[in-house]
Amino acid sequence: MTQGKQEMPMARTRKSSDDDRLWRPLEAWPVKQRPAVWIWLQDAGSLSKKLRATAGPAFHVQVVHEGRTVLDAEDARLLQSATGAPALERRVYLCADTPWVYARTLALAESGQWLDRLGAHPLGDRVFANADAKRSVIEVAKLEPQHNLYQKALDGQGITPPELWARRSVLRVDSQQLLIYECFLPWMSP
Repeated sequence: MTQGKQEMPMARTRKSSDDDRLWRPLEAWPVKQRPAVWIWLQDAGSLSKKLRATAGPAFHVQVVHEGRTVLDAEDARLLQSATGAPALERRVYLCADTPWVYARTLALAESGQWLDRLGAHPLGDRVFANADAKRSVIEVAKLEPQHNLYQKALDGQGITPPELWARRSVLRVDSQQLLIYECFLPWMSP
């Protein structure tokens, strides 16, 4: 995948929801509202590779959860599937000396080979090794403490900042789709 290259957004065929207003394409965010971590949010390449280059040998993946789930309506829409469809879920922290990014990946059950047996290895290393990998348009959100993704990202971290910045996109590789949410934790620096 060429760094920075993105596909066109998927057509939306339903009414607007709270999630639609929360998650906006990069270009929809006015420059004055963009946080210090914007340089990380906008990069369409491998986040793992970029974090490794910044953190050096301290970079590692801390697995929080790997298992089965069912898709809620929003995730199903993004993966072009049905609400309640079986899926695989992987939640990890991408770390240096402390967790920098909380990542949640969802894949339909038939796309599970992309999440199988990763253990503490970054998904990005596996996906971006494939030259045909493509990322959908990156959407960004400013998450407040009541948002479920905010809560999961900070579970056990002992802090409650007023907001977290996050991005989401769908990675397409070998005709399979992976929905990835990445939350940038407060101690993440540009």
